[in-house]
Amino acid sequence: MFARVCQQCHTLFDTGGKVGPELTGANRADLDYVLQNIIDPNAIIPNDYRTSTLETKDERVITGIVTKQDNNAVTIVIPNDTVVVPQTDIKSLTQSEISMMPEGLLQSMTVDEIRDLLAYLKSPQQVPMD
Repeated sequence: MFARVCQQCHTLFDTGGKVGPELTGANRADLDYVLQNIIDPNAIIPNDYRTSTLETKDERVITGIVTKQDNNAVTIVIPNDTVVVPQTDIKSLTQSEISMMPEGLLQSMTVDEIRDLLAYLKSPQQVPMD
């Protein structure tokens, strides 16, 4: 379940994406903390993980997490990629109050899948894959 639903954006036990927070050191043993972050991802969003929308002068729209910004370029991380856009190509850059993590992740899962995902997230070590 982690590989299917979370791993694209989150890293756990050195496996996964870099868009969302690294979960290995997170407060994963606290069920209330985990559920709050899954059920309402917009409740508490650290500034480092606020979604930004970048529009280029040629009308491309890129939505992701800005990881670097200087006088030369903006680096924005999107699922499965990192994009560097020169400042001269940027029309606008707006930070959102909405998390990139989608709401309703648990709604498409069965009770057993939710239970398995939460057990894996709480696990102190990586569970072997079958």
